[in-house]
Amino acid sequence: MTRIVYQPADEAIVNPERGFYAQYTTRGTSSPLGTLEMRYQRALGRSLILRLYYLHDFREQDLSQQFLDMVQADFNAIRQGGVKAILRFAYANGYEPDAPVEVVLRHIEQLRPVFAANYDVIAVVQAGFIGAWGEWHASTHDLTSPENRRAILLKLLDALPQERMVQVRTPEYKRSIFGIDAPLTPQQAFDGSGPARTGHHNDCFLASDTDYGTYRDIARDQEYLHLDSRYVPMGGETCPPRPAAADPKERAVSLLPHLSSDHERHECPNAVREMEYLHWSYLNSGYYQGVLDGWRAGGCMDEIERRLGYRFELLEGEYSDLVARGGLLHVRVALVNTGFAAPFNPRLVELILRHQSTGAIYAATLPDDPRLWLPGESIRLDAAVGVPAVLPPGPYELLIHLPDPAERLYGRPEYSIRLANQGVWEADSGFNATGHVVHVLDTLGSGYPPSTPEFRPYRLSPRGGSR
Repeated sequence: MTRIVYQPADEAIVNPERGFYAQYTTRGTSSPLGTLEMRYQRALGRSLILRLYYLHDFREQDLSQQFLDMVQADFNAIRQGGVKAILRFAYANGYEPDAPVEVVLRHIEQLRPVFAANYDVIAVVQAGFIGAWGEWHASTHDLTSPENRRAILLKLLDALPQERMVQVRTPEYKRSIFGIDAPLTPQQAFDGSGPARTGHHNDCFLASDTDYGTYRDIARDQEYLHLDSRYVPMGGETCPPRPAAADPKERAVSLLPHLSSDHERHECPNAVREMEYLHWSYLNSGYYQGVLDGWRAGGCMDEIERRLGYRFELLEGEYSDLVARGGLLHVRVALVNTGFAAPFNPRLVELILRHQSTGAIYAATLPDDPRLWLPGESIRLDAAVGVPAVLPPGPYELLIHLPDPAERLYGRPEYSIRLANQGVWEADSGFNATGHVVHVLDTLGSGYPPSTPEFRPYRLSPRGGSR
């Protein structure tokens, strides 16, 4: 075995489903997205957009085919541009009318085939539809009743493929709709149930002692979110801050126990701590500009850009030097997640062997799940991988691949995770180099059990898609 120690990278890294997003809003069918604009967002270092659809024209009727065609065109541009979308649908841009519940449910049903065809480039769907800006307040059609909120959320979860989640605007909505008080446990995480597929978004983050009504009891609600957001997405945007409560006692109960009262909640020291505590994955890059400018002036913007979502760093690895055909390749890797959160959508972990002379590539899928690679916890890959007897002998580079499992995205570097280390990333392949060469010998080993992960020909086609 050879042991290699890795050095961390300092820069912010563009990785899927995390970071600052750009918002694109449309009313009707007038503003379809373009591929070049999506590629431009990638060039700016963003892997996410928020696509907000206002359904003003459909408050009393079905969605038109023209509108559905525009949504599909948007997804085509998103996919070609190499980004993913946070989705929200709403009827009211501000305090305007929304729609009757039967219309909302019908619209969600119309969107079902669009979701199914494009779930690969949907990062998450915000529950939307209800009231002002789709933020679940100020409904003109009684959509904020417990019965209607529950019906809309359950319909949306049913219409979305199981691989994707929905976010609600306050923690109380999730607790009341599912009749639960406790956050998700590790045993419940990603089990496909409604609670396991319902996350959170806060669109007035750090804005007041209650974040403009996001919290009823901030200490209780944030303790709940701290545990629940380990396994579901957390994101949103900041708001214009209100002055802090004048009474020190009143203000003290609104702060997390570990926050300093010497700073406003939206300022750097507390902002970073809350994002870390609540496992934030994404933020609006354009709102609220005053808070974002304050982070730049306060010196924490670089850290926030690096740490939003996940950030996986290799620490060290131990790898077999020699392996016989029909034998086992041993790999032991230590990583750390220095980000605020873990990935919230499915993700593969693959080891790659690439022949140094022929370039032939073989991949083995490990049973590990990066959604469980939580911040601050020890992450270890300890694998014995079968090398088939038919594998040609010779020297092979050993690489780590964290691809998107969706068929149309598998193998596309924009949708693979880059490790935060110096000199490991291959931009053309989406692989992370370990810096190690394994020599496959022209001898036969003793074999391995049928259930053992094994190297097989890499399934990437010459076009860059998957077979």
